[in-house]
Amino acid sequence: AVLDSKSKTLLAKVNSITGSTIKIEQPLKVSLASLTTSKGAFLKKEGKKAKPEVTLSKLKADTITWSLDDGFFCDKISLDTLHGKYTRVKSPEAKEKKAVLSKKQQKEKTAPSPVKINSIAVTGKSSFQFVDKATSVPFQTTLALKALQIKNIDSSKEKSPFTYKVKGKFDNYAPLNISGSCTPFAKKFLVNSKIHLRNYSLEKLSPYVIDAIGTKFVKGQMSITSDLKIKGDKLDLKNKLVFERIEAETVSEELQAKLNNELPVPLDMALTMLRDHKGDIDLDVPVSGTLAHFNVNPTDIIVTALSKALVVSVTPYLAFTVLGPAGALAFVGLEVGAAVINMDLPHLEFVEGESELTVGHKEILEGIGKKIQNDKDQDYSICSRALIWEASGNIKRNTQNQQKILKDDSARKELRDLADKRAQNVHNYLLDNFSINDDHLLICAPGINFEPKGKPTVGFRK
Repeated sequence: AVLDSKSKTLLAKVNSITGSTIKIEQPLKVSLASLTTSKGAFLKKEGKKAKPEVTLSKLKADTITWSLDDGFFCDKISLDTLHGKYTRVKSPEAKEKKAVLSKKQQKEKTAPSPVKINSIAVTGKSSFQFVDKATSVPFQTTLALKALQIKNIDSSKEKSPFTYKVKGKFDNYAPLNISGSCTPFAKKFLVNSKIHLRNYSLEKLSPYVIDAIGTKFVKGQMSITSDLKIKGDKLDLKNKLVFERIEAETVSEELQAKLNNELPVPLDMALTMLRDHKGDIDLDVPVSGTLAHFNVNPTDIIVTALSKALVVSVTPYLAFTVLGPAGALAFVGLEVGAAVINMDLPHLEFVEGESELTVGHKEILEGIGKKIQNDKDQDYSICSRALIWEASGNIKRNTQNQQKILKDDSARKELRDLADKRAQNVHNYLLDNFSINDDHLLICAPGINFEPKGKPTVGFRK
């Protein structure tokens, strides 16, 4: 264990360290056939309730050597079941003080010993969680890693890039793929990366949009395709954003009015003008400049992409302003419950409170599975909606009681979990019984059907 006694923070702790075939030679050279650590915990503050920021089930490194002349070499590093968490909190602004080296110190500064690692891989059920408490409504998201691999790190070859691949899912619904190369040791820093995020819930992004433009999203998904290039201090980032099935509500009329005054047309009109024949919005958001003057936070990105178009969907907005909150809830709820997913696949209806697939469900899924199986490169989404009354018990089914349920945290969680379980059961059944690529079978964030006589459903869209 390594402890920072001043801040009383546990920097690192492992249960065991095991080395095999250890050799020490002259002139000084150390080599190991393998090095293994188990149950690592890192960055844990003092306190009974404090949890480490990073945990690691196992680390294994193969074929390690170190010497004064040749530096450090490792053939392969494997990190098993790695979990990390970063929490951003609001803090007072402080001016950064940069250390300035004297000319004498610069001359005395020696080059670091070479480092060469052939591959680094993250395995097991690994994840990274980000929590932002600096927003008025806290934001939280978790990336479950399916694969992370870095290859050919070699600091002695400055111009030779290492490559990396990341594959995972945000919050179980949004697949993420990143691939690229980087030269961190070169005099002219180079990055060439492609990023593809699909099916991310717009509702999750509401904390940033609320603070920026006074709007929250109650429905919709976002996909991003980015091409990132960095050469020295120059940044070139091309973003293509697609927003599907957007519905929004005004939270701050003051912020909305302020933004409308800065645009050629009000945002609700811009939203209507930018929708395509499917009702989706497709935006290109290029970002370029120098890294030294680059200062963009998530709010800036969202405002850039959405402030020209996305604040309030026209129909829900009229319902909200004309009918009031209670009337809007009933109106939007009926629309959501009655809406038919626009494609030629049937939907599944469930008995209230049940999530397991019946014989009837499986018969319907036979035809659906064959169609999805034949559309090899087409994305299909499984969209599950719980009936709001599934969390209510035996109460009168009216708008007033709907609002009571929606204000109950445990009831909302119950509905989300139930809808999610149904979608996961359908997802698993299709993957187990048909030749379907997991990357093309997505799951929507759970939804709610508000109809008084509605049914819990699982539908499909592409």
